[in-house]
Amino acid sequence: MNANARIGKECKIHSCVNIGASGGSKIAPHIADYVYFGLGAEIYGEITIGNRNAIAANAAVGKSFFVENNIIGGVPAKGIGDVEISKNLRIDEQN
Repeated sequence: MNANARIGKECKIHSCVNIGASGGSKIAPHIADYVYFGLGAEIYGEITIGNRNAIAANAAVGKSFFVENNIIGGVPAKGIGDVEISKNLRIDEQN
């Protein structure tokens, strides 16, 4: 994980996930709250991932996704479905 990356609260990050800068830039991703990262996902560059999203295993995310409750997957990544992340991460809605 790049030291300049910003990760929100209650994110779940599996092993082999790479969050870093791109192209020599020192600016790394900004990840909002309640984001799930599947095994081996790569998130890179000057991007933002919105609240309550799920990044699929082995996805390569190099652009921003501002929508909520979305499954992001593929190479390159795109929105591939909807998810109610609060049920999957057992989020207490009063947080």
